[in-house]
Amino acid sequence: MVRPCILIADNDSDFLDTRAEFFDDHYDVVKAYSVEEARVRLQTSWVHLAILDLRLTDDDDGEDKSGLMLAREAPSSTPKIILTGYPTASLVREAFRDIAVVDFLYKTEGPEAMLQAVENAFANHVRINWELNIQFNNRELGSFVHLVSLVEPQLERAYLSNRTEELTDLFRRLFFEKQKIRITRLLWKKDDRIALSVFAFKEEAPQEAFVVVCGANATVKTEVQNYRNAAPKASDNLNTSLSMTAETTHFAANAYLLAGANLEAVQSLKALFRVDSEKPLQAALTSILQKTLPAWHQTQSFRKDGKRLATVYREGVSWPQTSLRQMDLKRRVDALLSQFSVQNALQGVQLDRSSGSLNVQFYEQKYTYPDPLPFFFQDFDLEQPVLLINTPGELSGDNILVDVEGRIWLTDFAHAGKAPVLWNSITLEAALRFDWLETVPFQWCHALEQRLTNGDFARLDTTDLEAPVRKVVGAVQLIRKAAAPTVGSDPSSYHLEMLFQATSRLLQYDQSLLMTANELARFVHVLVAASMLCSKLSSAKVKEKSGIQIDKSKKVVMIEGFPIRLSPKAYELLLTLYEHANRLCERKDIFERVFELKYDETNTSLGGRLDTAIRRLREKIEIDPSHPQYILTEERGYRLIPRPNNS
Repeated sequence: MVRPCILIADNDSDFLDTRAEFFDDHYDVVKAYSVEEARVRLQTSWVHLAILDLRLTDDDDGEDKSGLMLAREAPSSTPKIILTGYPTASLVREAFRDIAVVDFLYKTEGPEAMLQAVENAFANHVRINWELNIQFNNRELGSFVHLVSLVEPQLERAYLSNRTEELTDLFRRLFFEKQKIRITRLLWKKDDRIALSVFAFKEEAPQEAFVVVCGANATVKTEVQNYRNAAPKASDNLNTSLSMTAETTHFAANAYLLAGANLEAVQSLKALFRVDSEKPLQAALTSILQKTLPAWHQTQSFRKDGKRLATVYREGVSWPQTSLRQMDLKRRVDALLSQFSVQNALQGVQLDRSSGSLNVQFYEQKYTYPDPLPFFFQDFDLEQPVLLINTPGELSGDNILVDVEGRIWLTDFAHAGKAPVLWNSITLEAALRFDWLETVPFQWCHALEQRLTNGDFARLDTTDLEAPVRKVVGAVQLIRKAAAPTVGSDPSSYHLEMLFQATSRLLQYDQSLLMTANELARFVHVLVAASMLCSKLSSAKVKEKSGIQIDKSKKVVMIEGFPIRLSPKAYELLLTLYEHANRLCERKDIFERVFELKYDETNTSLGGRLDTAIRRLREKIEIDPSHPQYILTEERGYRLIPRPNNS
């Protein structure tokens, strides 16, 4: 039988020991005789409820509120009862301003009052379903002990039992309203988070299926906040919707409903790629590119901090630009090439880095590419503004679920939020290109990278490619066709982000570990891809800034090569200014054309309507609306400068 656990903290040892004995029959009691001891217990152990003396430091000090301060800094998942022998109305009010303080007791009220307060706290605030029947269907998962080891692989053995009980209680709290749950599959693992398929049951209610993402408290709570801020607000039958959340001291969990999904039949997109033919994969990718991701892309904005595109991409893959990192990367690459050469000495494949070049040789064929290391730390001269969209975050393939009909559900939102407009396309392609391809001869990988880097961006040639590589190229072509309208005629920014995707993977190489030939080949594949991308970027010419362009036949507005969505009125306003580019457009003429009303200078509401329309248009097209470069305000109206830096 599981026993609830309470922490009692009081610097009066006699009082503490007496009260602890009173609870021994029904609760596991953890005793703390000081602020420091209580703080350690709350931070390292899992307790369901904390009873904290108000004056934990000095009973004779009227200003001592150390117990109340401890309540504020302690984990919010633990309800607290404040105990004092010196009650005042102001202290009571101050205690209840802390949302995790659930009761305030006077020591003179006796142990029965304290017991009643504890029972009320467990009933109304702890909310753990002690009767929940938890089953594991999968031998691979086995138990909560195994789940703890997945989330905290470096956990000291002394903490394992307590953490296991805490993770169990997390599920008891998350599924408080259910009678039984069955944990069936580990869907994916990422750092300190795991995703599980969980089926929940309750009498006289239909079975429910959830994807539960659980793990380190701070990480999972950040995920749910990112999801709420960035996820599409409109729902349809393919959405992943947040259903429930719960937390404990060290863990948190988010339960998602996948509308219309049969969780027993879905598989990851990565698994589909590896086991099925090209047709189901392309159907799934089409669904992602045409239905799932566009729902996230309803809002666009420009990055306001003036950072270059390369800097934003580096941040996106958590790759700091420091001299220490540069030396570290050099050591890793040299160790990688050395280990690879030893493993492949008899395979006819040779690689070396010398004189600013990376040399690749297959028997008699030799290829020379730029040494990529100096390029990783360059500030690439891509001057277009950084257009941002909402994205679901990382699209690794493990965290994308698909069914036999090609329907798609996203399950990982830890990095949801604003990202450069090409982020989703590039992360999908990087996963296909660098992560999903199973072991193939290194020459095939080299051929793959030649086609993807040097071929026509969205019309890739699959002639003479072996089947596994041809599948990758076909899938990448779908992704690039969807991205092509945004990429335009210059794919430099796309190749630049792919370079940083490759670099982030190189940083995962650990020269201290012994690796198989296949594992080494995957890292060398990434290195060669990076070299080809550097060659492509170094030869690309930076285009003159294209400014604002409007295709009137299609009603398409492009800002520095990026398409911008405008409302009909905003489009008409911009078109009016565009047709009189570099000339003054008077307020009267603009107003009467756009709003189709007679303009009266004495009517301030009409003037305010035009000013509001201009302000909203600037918010759509200007990098910094408070310092506009395209739409300038003049005494009698406005002037559009379509290419301000080229004028």
